[in-house]
Amino acid sequence: MAVIRDVMPMFELYQPASVDDALALVEKHGADAWVLAGGLDSMDWLKDRLRKPKVVVDLSNIAALRGIREANGGLEIGAMTTLTDVVRHPVVREKYALLREAAELVASRIRRALEYVPAERLMINPDCGLRHLAPDVARQKLRAMVAGVALVRAELPGGQTS
Repeated sequence: MAVIRDVMPMFELYQPASVDDALALVEKHGADAWVLAGGLDSMDWLKDRLRKPKVVVDLSNIAALRGIREANGGLEIGAMTTLTDVVRHPVVREKYALLREAAELVASRIRRALEYVPAERLMINPDCGLRHLAPDVARQKLRAMVAGVALVRAELPGGQTS
Protein backbone atom coordinates (compact mmCIF):
# COMPACT_ATOMS: atom_id res chain seq x y z
CA MET A 1 0.00 0.00 0.00
CA ALA A 2 1.24 3.47 -0.87
CA VAL A 3 2.22 5.95 1.79
CA ILE A 4 0.09 9.07 1.45
CA ARG A 5 1.63 12.46 2.11
CA ASP A 6 0.02 15.88 2.14
CA VAL A 7 2.38 17.66 -0.26
CA MET A 8 3.84 16.64 -3.60
CA PRO A 9 7.59 16.95 -3.97
CA MET A 10 8.79 20.08 -5.79
CA PHE A 11 9.43 19.93 -9.53
CA GLU A 12 9.73 22.30 -12.46
CA LEU A 13 6.73 22.19 -14.78
CA TYR A 14 7.17 22.70 -18.53
CA GLN A 15 4.26 22.91 -20.96
CA PRO A 16 5.76 22.91 -24.45
CA ALA A 17 3.66 23.90 -27.46
CA SER A 18 5.32 21.56 -29.97
CA VAL A 19 6.58 18.01 -30.20
CA ASP A 20 10.09 19.31 -30.98
CA ASP A 21 10.08 21.45 -27.82
CA ALA A 22 8.90 18.48 -25.73
CA LEU A 23 11.59 16.21 -27.17
CA ALA A 24 14.24 18.85 -26.49
CA LEU A 25 13.13 19.12 -22.85
CA VAL A 26 13.18 15.36 -22.36
CA GLU A 27 16.61 15.13 -23.99
CA LYS A 28 17.94 18.00 -21.87
CA HIS A 29 16.66 16.61 -18.54
CA GLY A 30 16.98 12.88 -19.27
CA ALA A 31 16.08 10.59 -16.36
CA ASP A 32 15.11 13.61 -14.22
CA ALA A 33 12.10 14.28 -16.50
CA TRP A 34 8.61 12.79 -16.17
CA VAL A 35 6.37 13.11 -19.23
CA LEU A 36 2.75 13.82 -18.34
CA ALA A 37 0.35 12.75 -21.05
CA GLY A 38 -3.03 13.21 -19.42
CA GLY A 39 -3.01 10.31 -16.98
CA LEU A 40 -4.33 11.14 -13.54
CA ASP A 41 -2.31 8.20 -12.18
CA SER A 42 0.76 10.40 -12.48
CA MET A 43 -0.61 12.81 -9.87
CA ASP A 44 -1.04 9.93 -7.40
CA TRP A 45 2.48 8.68 -8.12
CA LEU A 46 3.87 12.15 -7.49
CA LYS A 47 1.77 12.77 -4.39
CA ASP A 48 2.65 9.37 -2.91
CA ARG A 49 6.30 9.94 -3.87
CA LEU A 50 6.43 6.81 -5.99
CA ARG A 51 7.98 9.05 -8.66
CA LYS A 52 10.24 11.99 -7.78
CA PRO A 53 11.09 13.82 -10.99
CA LYS A 54 12.90 17.13 -10.94
CA VAL A 55 11.06 18.15 -14.13
CA VAL A 56 7.54 17.39 -15.42
CA VAL A 57 6.90 17.86 -19.15
CA ASP A 58 3.15 18.28 -19.67
CA LEU A 59 2.09 17.44 -23.25
CA SER A 60 -1.47 18.80 -22.96
CA ASN A 61 -0.73 22.00 -24.95
CA ILE A 62 0.62 20.22 -28.03
CA ALA A 63 -2.16 20.46 -30.63
CA ALA A 64 -0.32 18.12 -33.03
CA LEU A 65 -0.88 15.26 -30.55
CA ARG A 66 -4.68 15.63 -30.58
CA GLY A 67 -7.22 14.60 -33.17
CA ILE A 68 -8.60 11.69 -35.15
CA ARG A 69 -7.94 11.12 -38.85
CA GLU A 70 -8.69 8.32 -41.25
CA ALA A 71 -5.40 6.87 -42.50
CA ASN A 72 -4.29 3.68 -44.28
CA GLY A 73 -7.71 2.04 -44.05
CA GLY A 74 -8.00 2.70 -40.31
CA LEU A 75 -7.93 5.49 -37.78
CA GLU A 76 -5.00 7.55 -36.57
CA ILE A 77 -5.75 8.75 -33.05
CA GLY A 78 -3.42 11.34 -31.57
CA ALA A 79 -1.80 10.43 -28.26
CA MET A 80 -3.45 13.37 -26.43
CA THR A 81 -6.93 12.81 -27.88
CA THR A 82 -9.38 12.26 -25.04
CA LEU A 83 -11.36 9.04 -24.95
CA THR A 84 -14.53 11.11 -24.88
CA ASP A 85 -13.51 12.68 -28.20
CA VAL A 86 -12.83 9.22 -29.62
CA VAL A 87 -16.23 7.74 -28.77
CA ARG A 88 -18.05 10.89 -29.94
CA HIS A 89 -16.15 11.24 -33.23
CA PRO A 90 -18.43 10.83 -36.30
CA VAL A 91 -16.08 8.35 -38.04
CA VAL A 92 -15.87 6.20 -34.91
CA ARG A 93 -19.66 6.31 -34.60
CA GLU A 94 -20.12 5.40 -38.28
CA LYS A 95 -17.33 2.89 -38.99
CA TYR A 96 -16.11 1.71 -35.58
CA ALA A 97 -19.39 1.36 -33.73
CA LEU A 98 -18.13 -1.59 -31.68
CA LEU A 99 -15.61 0.66 -29.89
CA ARG A 100 -18.30 3.25 -29.16
CA GLU A 101 -20.89 0.65 -28.11
CA ALA A 102 -18.45 -1.09 -25.77
CA ALA A 103 -17.61 2.21 -24.08
CA GLU A 104 -21.27 3.16 -23.80
CA LEU A 105 -22.09 -0.25 -22.26
CA VAL A 106 -19.43 0.29 -19.59
CA ALA A 107 -20.71 3.84 -19.04
CA SER A 108 -24.31 2.61 -18.61
CA ARG A 109 -23.20 0.17 -15.90
CA ILE A 110 -21.24 2.91 -14.12
CA ARG A 111 -24.27 5.22 -14.27
CA ARG A 112 -26.39 2.46 -12.72
CA ALA A 113 -23.86 2.04 -9.89
CA LEU A 114 -23.87 5.82 -9.32
CA GLU A 115 -27.53 5.55 -8.38
CA TYR A 116 -26.41 3.73 -5.22
CA VAL A 117 -22.80 4.81 -4.60
CA PRO A 118 -21.45 8.39 -4.65
CA ALA A 119 -18.90 9.03 -7.40
CA GLU A 120 -16.07 9.73 -4.96
CA ARG A 121 -16.56 6.26 -3.42
CA LEU A 122 -16.93 4.30 -6.66
CA MET A 123 -13.90 2.42 -7.96
CA ILE A 124 -13.93 0.82 -11.38
CA ASN A 125 -11.83 -2.32 -11.00
CA PRO A 126 -10.04 -3.46 -14.16
CA ASP A 127 -9.08 -6.82 -12.65
CA CYS A 128 -12.44 -8.52 -13.00
CA GLY A 129 -11.26 -11.71 -14.64
CA LEU A 130 -9.22 -10.08 -17.40
CA ARG A 131 -6.07 -12.00 -16.46
CA HIS A 132 -7.79 -15.18 -17.63
CA LEU A 133 -8.40 -13.81 -21.13
CA ALA A 134 -6.13 -13.71 -24.15
CA PRO A 135 -3.99 -10.52 -24.00
CA ASP A 136 -5.56 -8.92 -27.09
CA VAL A 137 -9.09 -9.50 -25.76
CA ALA A 138 -8.14 -8.15 -22.32
CA ARG A 139 -6.60 -5.02 -23.91
CA GLN A 140 -9.79 -4.34 -25.88
CA LYS A 141 -11.93 -4.77 -22.76
CA LEU A 142 -9.63 -2.40 -20.85
CA ARG A 143 -9.90 0.17 -23.65
CA ALA A 144 -13.70 -0.03 -23.48
CA MET A 145 -13.58 0.30 -19.69
CA VAL A 146 -11.36 3.39 -19.83
CA ALA A 147 -13.50 4.98 -22.56
CA GLY A 148 -16.68 4.27 -20.55
CA VAL A 149 -15.19 5.88 -17.46
CA ALA A 150 -14.23 8.94 -19.55
CA LEU A 151 -17.81 9.27 -20.80
CA VAL A 152 -19.23 9.22 -17.27
CA ARG A 153 -16.56 11.59 -15.89
CA ALA A 154 -17.51 14.13 -18.54
CA GLU A 155 -21.12 13.98 -17.29
CA LEU A 156 -20.30 14.53 -13.62
CA PRO A 157 -20.23 18.03 -12.10
CA GLY A 158 -16.69 19.34 -12.59
CA GLY A 159 -16.05 16.19 -14.65
CA GLN A 160 -12.86 15.53 -16.50
CA THR A 161 -12.80 14.36 -20.08
CA SER A 162 -9.43 12.68 -20.28
